[in-house]
Amino acid sequence: MYADNNEIVAEVFLDSDNDPDYASRLDDDILSFNKAQAPYKNINKTVIRDTEFPKTTTKKIKRQYSDGGKTSA
Repeated sequence: MYADNNEIVAEVFLDSDNDPDYASRLDDDILSFNKAQAPYKNINKTVIRDTEFPKTTTKKIKRQYSDGGKTSA
């Protein structure tokens, strides 16, 4: 998650092979999250990545990376 032009953006990589109904499930999860949060904490935009997030040698997602591999949803 990050801020972009005063909007909160959730950037995700989905393995569609494991869950073919990922798009509707993601929408449901974001809606339930937004209902539980204050309006200024709501997710306004979702970005679905084509590639996995860059990882460290210990398989943790790097905090700072270039934004290659993104497509908007």
